[in-house]
Amino acid sequence: MGSRKPTGGSAISGKDRVLVRQDLITNIIRLKSRLKSRFEELYSKSSMDHVRNILKELSRQEDDDIVTLEKAMEDETVSGLDIMPGADEDYERFDHLLQEEGPIDHNDVKSVLMLAMRYYRDLYNILQVMEKEYSDPVIKNAISVSMARELANKKKIEDLLDEIVHKDYW
Repeated sequence: MGSRKPTGGSAISGKDRVLVRQDLITNIIRLKSRLKSRFEELYSKSSMDHVRNILKELSRQEDDDIVTLEKAMEDETVSGLDIMPGADEDYERFDHLLQEEGPIDHNDVKSVLMLAMRYYRDLYNILQVMEKEYSDPVIKNAISVSMARELANKKKIEDLLDEIVHKDYW
């Protein structure tokens, strides 16, 4: 991922801002990698093809995000982190249905989608806390863009939930 050499200007901690940003993006990559692992674990436990296909796509999405974050870190810019379409306000359409803990049916589309939605919401909340810790505009932008991507991912899951699970309800 390149060498870690200071380029001038320090953050509140006294560390170089570029190094702080790299550390921050590295932490986001770790969170995304854990999320990808959870989707892969669910994939391995499910025996239903349609559920497995959804989980495979979610895992692939996380791979894409990780590659984009790694590229942004190597280029020492966050310009490669494009905000995904639909990454605006969160309407929390199904947040009231999200369970904090409990068993999951690995073969039930609704259970898997609700869990994925919770993962994206939780990751968004973690990033939101992180964003408040930094005043540097480049660092704040990197976190904000990552937050917007997580909201967009959550919305995709909500749309999928509407399309697959609640299609006859409305």
